[in-house]
Amino acid sequence: RPTPHGRPPIRPLERRSGPEGGTRQPLLPLPRMRFLTGDDTGILKWVRVEAQKVERVGGPRRRGDAVERLCWAGPESERETRIAIGYASGTVEVREAASGTVLGSYSSSPSIRCLQHSGSNLVAVSKDGTACILADWCAEKFTSSPAQGVKAGEDGEGAEGEPKEPKEP
Repeated sequence: RPTPHGRPPIRPLERRSGPEGGTRQPLLPLPRMRFLTGDDTGILKWVRVEAQKVERVGGPRRRGDAVERLCWAGPESERETRIAIGYASGTVEVREAASGTVLGSYSSSPSIRCLQHSGSNLVAVSKDGTACILADWCAEKFTSSPAQGVKAGEDGEGAEGEPKEPKEP
């Protein structure tokens, strides 16, 4: 039966079994589609499309601290096993995707504007230009030592929290 837009519904590829082709079997299992979202109250939610459900992610909640950035932070072989979350306060957390358990937390400058993995590291950049490299936060074995976060300027080139001046060639 057609959809409200007049298009036929999408069905998986099928094969008929038996000499008369009686029963139909899907060739490939349908992928389960889900989305992870965060809101301005700090709550993380899974949106499960096929089940038409919204479920809260387990673990502690940061009420009143808006989620500004999300990215997958698992090891390269299983990227979607961990979630990195950047909050408005500047806190960066890494959690287990399945349970929501917090594996590590780091405080940076407020207003996270970029959060992404770079190999086995996690990179966070705030609105004021402060950048943090959280070493091995995306590695096979999670390292939760916040001392591994490095803010721009800690190497003596510019004050902490200030963007570095470009070097002359």
